[in-house]
Amino acid sequence: MKNFLLTLVSFLMVVVFTTNISAQDKSNKKIVIHRYLVERSFPDGLKIPVNMEGSKISLNVVSTNA
Repeated sequence: MKNFLLTLVSFLMVVVFTTNISAQDKSNKKIVIHRYLVERSFPDGLKIPVNMEGSKISLNVVSTNA
Protein backbone atom coordinates (compact mmCIF):
# COMPACT_ATOMS: atom_id res chain seq x y z
CA MET A 1 0.00 0.00 0.00
CA LYS A 2 2.85 2.38 0.84
CA ASN A 3 4.47 1.80 -2.55
CA PHE A 4 1.12 2.39 -4.25
CA LEU A 5 0.67 5.76 -2.53
CA LEU A 6 4.21 6.85 -3.38
CA THR A 7 3.68 5.76 -6.99
CA LEU A 8 0.38 7.64 -7.15
CA VAL A 9 1.85 10.83 -5.70
CA SER A 10 4.84 10.56 -8.06
CA PHE A 11 2.55 10.10 -11.06
CA LEU A 12 0.43 13.10 -10.10
CA MET A 13 3.53 15.23 -9.64
CA VAL A 14 4.82 14.22 -13.08
CA VAL A 15 1.50 15.15 -14.68
CA VAL A 16 1.38 18.51 -12.91
CA PHE A 17 5.00 19.48 -13.46
CA THR A 18 5.46 18.36 -17.06
CA THR A 19 2.61 20.41 -18.50
CA ASN A 20 3.16 23.84 -20.00
CA ILE A 21 1.09 26.82 -18.95
CA SER A 22 0.27 29.35 -21.59
CA ALA A 23 -1.25 32.78 -21.12
CA GLN A 24 -1.60 35.99 -23.04
CA ASP A 25 -0.25 39.32 -21.94
CA LYS A 26 -1.94 42.65 -22.68
CA SER A 27 -0.40 42.86 -26.15
CA ASN A 28 -2.00 39.49 -27.05
CA LYS A 29 1.38 37.79 -27.31
CA LYS A 30 1.37 34.21 -26.12
CA ILE A 31 3.59 33.57 -23.11
CA VAL A 32 4.68 30.01 -22.36
CA ILE A 33 5.79 29.22 -18.83
CA HIS A 34 7.69 25.94 -18.58
CA ARG A 35 7.45 23.67 -15.57
CA TYR A 36 10.21 21.36 -14.45
CA LEU A 37 10.20 18.12 -12.50
CA VAL A 38 12.64 17.86 -9.61
CA GLU A 39 13.38 14.30 -8.54
CA ARG A 40 14.64 13.57 -5.05
CA SER A 41 15.74 10.41 -3.29
CA PHE A 42 14.77 9.64 0.29
CA PRO A 43 16.93 6.71 1.43
CA ASP A 44 15.04 6.39 4.73
CA GLY A 45 11.65 6.89 3.11
CA LEU A 46 9.16 9.68 3.68
CA LYS A 47 7.53 8.11 6.73
CA ILE A 48 4.04 9.05 5.52
CA PRO A 49 1.40 6.98 7.35
CA VAL A 50 -0.65 4.64 5.17
CA ASN A 51 -4.06 5.88 6.29
CA MET A 52 -6.34 8.87 5.75
CA GLU A 53 -3.88 11.19 7.51
CA GLY A 54 -1.14 10.15 5.07
CA SER A 55 -3.52 10.65 2.17
CA LYS A 56 -4.30 14.18 3.35
CA ILE A 57 -0.58 14.92 3.69
CA SER A 58 0.10 13.69 0.15
CA LEU A 59 -2.81 15.66 -1.32
CA ASN A 60 -1.64 18.79 0.50
CA VAL A 61 1.83 18.43 -1.05
CA VAL A 62 0.35 17.94 -4.52
CA SER A 63 -2.03 20.91 -4.07
CA THR A 64 0.79 23.15 -2.87
CA ASN A 65 2.97 22.18 -5.83
CA ALA A 66 0.13 22.77 -8.29
